[in-house]
Amino acid sequence: MNPDAQSLNVADALLQMLLQKEINTCFQLPGSQVIHFLSSKVLKKFKVVDMVHESHGVYMAGGYAAASGRAALVLTAGGPGVLNTVCALSHLSKYSFPCVMISGTVSKSGRISHAFQDINVFPVIQKVVKSAVRLTEPANLDRVKDLVELTLKEPAGPVYLEVPIEIQKLSLSTPQLKIRHSSCTHRNISLKHDRKKMLKSRKRVVVIAGERFLTNPALKKTLKTYLQKYPVAVVAPYGIKGVHLHELKLVPLLHPEKIFQQDVLVVTAGVGKDWRIKALLKGLNTEVLRIESCEIDSLFKTMNRNLLDGEWVQALEKYEHHLIEEYVSTGDSNPAVLLQKVAKVLCEPVNLVADGGDASVLAECFFPSGLTLSFAGPGPLWNIGAGLPTAIGMWVASGKKTLLITGDGSMGMSFSEIFTLKKLNANVKILVLNDASWGLIKKTHGNEGKSIQRATELDVRLYGAAAKALGISGTDVDIRKVNERLLARFFRNNGPAVINVFTGNNRPSHAKLLIQKALEGYL
Repeated sequence: MNPDAQSLNVADALLQMLLQKEINTCFQLPGSQVIHFLSSKVLKKFKVVDMVHESHGVYMAGGYAAASGRAALVLTAGGPGVLNTVCALSHLSKYSFPCVMISGTVSKSGRISHAFQDINVFPVIQKVVKSAVRLTEPANLDRVKDLVELTLKEPAGPVYLEVPIEIQKLSLSTPQLKIRHSSCTHRNISLKHDRKKMLKSRKRVVVIAGERFLTNPALKKTLKTYLQKYPVAVVAPYGIKGVHLHELKLVPLLHPEKIFQQDVLVVTAGVGKDWRIKALLKGLNTEVLRIESCEIDSLFKTMNRNLLDGEWVQALEKYEHHLIEEYVSTGDSNPAVLLQKVAKVLCEPVNLVADGGDASVLAECFFPSGLTLSFAGPGPLWNIGAGLPTAIGMWVASGKKTLLITGDGSMGMSFSEIFTLKKLNANVKILVLNDASWGLIKKTHGNEGKSIQRATELDVRLYGAAAKALGISGTDVDIRKVNERLLARFFRNNGPAVINVFTGNNRPSHAKLLIQKALEGYL
């Protein structure tokens, strides 16, 4: 060990170790339990972003990983602070996002006397991360390096390190550290190697096409040709440059449940390391056949003709029509129309984040191809309200313009991070599709023949006016009045901007608009 390192305490050494592993960005919320990390001179070498809520910091780390492929540090107090991150850590685990989370705990004497915030969170956290480590005695940290390396090892995921406050301040010259390990295992996807037998089975085929497949012009042309002949469902991720899911009539990866509910053979082609596809495969209880992109031709030719029955064709056509009818032909509240206007104004690639509500959830499927640098958005475990902190994390990682498409409910859950946005002057543009209600919940109940009103209507949320009051460009506008000039004004500068668009049948009444105008003047 370097002699100079003897003057370092445990907190200094841990931060130095992260720097050596090229982890140099920290999302943190101050707390007395991590005081020695916060006061460390080594932390000054990090790019530090203050967060408002612990879970938002983890989502920021997820957005950072999505845009850069690198891990970030999340630093938070223990007890309730760590418990606030459980859902967010589950999200990062599900989508294989790397992250190192360090928390402190109260001193040993405090634990004996039931001190404030004394909660044993370790048994909970260890179930939602790749590996959890608690440092129980002072300090040779060599073995902790394995934990840092584990977060980036495929499949990537968050790791957790708990350091009691009395350990943080101790010198490295103290005796060797005792470490308690706990790691979760990732369920492997079962693969069958008898390809001919699988392909000749009577099961319907669902092809999950990855980026390497869809960006190959020859393969894409082959796929388009065969889709006209065979009733095969092709599921694809969104946000791939040069690929427009709607034009190719591909089922978006967002909601393929109706396809996978049937007895199908799942085939993956050109998937690579796409985390969205990996997340989907983890949740499938069916056999999966992996083929190379060049084998797609033989796949279609080998399939048993029994797959071409009318019932399967009708099911696919009905599902395709459902997507088009529900999310494309919805009149003046169509998010695709609005996004076309946004695309003309942007004229440059952006990081894209979608969060909350059925309209904004599917908006990225129709976002013009070629305008997406990286994408983070809804999926099986995407938590409503994760969008804004994720967008901030993507901007921190890339420095590139980031567009968040969100609903009014999800915006309300993370609006506190507007303060972080203001402080960073982050180039994050927020497009709120505001239907003034829990639209997706209300719609789901309506489809089931039920009626729900209580706790559904959110009324009008003046997010634009609120942002304006905080010194950020913001406006509230009816969707019929959104034009390119208005969008250009808010997307032109390099700072944050909020456009709150009232959509559909939930536009505010004349009286509410007068109240809005009065509030804007007051704020």
